[in-house]
Amino acid sequence: MALYDDLKLDDTIDGIKEGSTGNYYVSNPALLQEMIISKEKGKLTDNAVKMIVLIATNLSKKLKYENPEDREDCIEFAILDCLQYWQNFNPERSKNPFAYFTSVITNGYAKGWRKLGYHNFPKRIMTSLSSNIHSI
Repeated sequence: MALYDDLKLDDTIDGIKEGSTGNYYVSNPALLQEMIISKEKGKLTDNAVKMIVLIATNLSKKLKYENPEDREDCIEFAILDCLQYWQNFNPERSKNPFAYFTSVITNGYAKGWRKLGYHNFPKRIMTSLSSNIHSI
């Protein structure tokens, strides 16, 4: 995750704040404002991109990966999905871009996981099925 550490430490962006535990988080109203500005310009602002990257890296901490490179690959797939689908967010219809991008990011993690060639089952269940032990 060294690729994204410098983005977390940039506290000059309005809307990225440090919590009491030292973790950085994105403010929903600030993300909404950035999305409105991005819609007007027709492209994502630098602040919006940094916020999306921060959301993707923080959400990846809730998942467990055996290989750190898999985590980084899934984060990159999620960010690519956000860059592809950001225009589908409509600020007139919803005032919660954080929820929208969270769902796009989680779907991006799943797409990335499948593209990496992993199956839906954890390895320990698959090995027990292959050794004729049928308890799951």
